[in-house]
Amino acid sequence: DATHYNFSAGTTYTGPTTYTSGTAFDPITDLPLQFGTFANPTGTQAYTIRVFDNSDDCYKDETVVLSEMDCCLKPVCLPISFTKK
Repeated sequence: DATHYNFSAGTTYTGPTTYTSGTAFDPITDLPLQFGTFANPTGTQAYTIRVFDNSDDCYKDETVVLSEMDCCLKPVCLPISFTKK
């Protein structure tokens, strides 16, 4: 069972190669994994996640691609009319 993970930017893992340098997790209680807050990329940004199985030489790499999100919603102005009575 997987015990630690780490990640690096790009399509090839370039981070630390020892499982003890990764973040420990319990696959029974800590899934899905949370990676904190990534900056909103301009265009797309690939990240390669390495999941270790309690050993330096037993791991699986998975690449994910984050796409730019339009997070700034423009205010919407609704027409309002008042009638004086």
